[in-house]
Amino acid sequence: MRSQFKIGTHVLHKKPNMNYQLNRACSVFGRSLNEIREASGKIKTLDDWKQVFLKLAKTAKAENRIGHAAAYYRPDFHKI
Repeated sequence: MRSQFKIGTHVLHKKPNMNYQLNRACSVFGRSLNEIREASGKIKTLDDWKQVFLKLAKTAKAENRIGHAAAYYRPDFHKI
């Protein structure tokens, strides 16, 4: 199986470090841009980030999108 990395960046958050991580989430882990874009509006703090990504993970798991769920459970909090 060959990985496909998406090229380019999107403005998803006003804070550069969070914007970088959200873009990374879309490109490296293959998560949905629309899902990330919608979630980004709910993220103001690191605590928000954790809660939003946990909710995304639970939703993805319930929809049997196991790869997305695993990726949502694995954000790099120490890099934000």
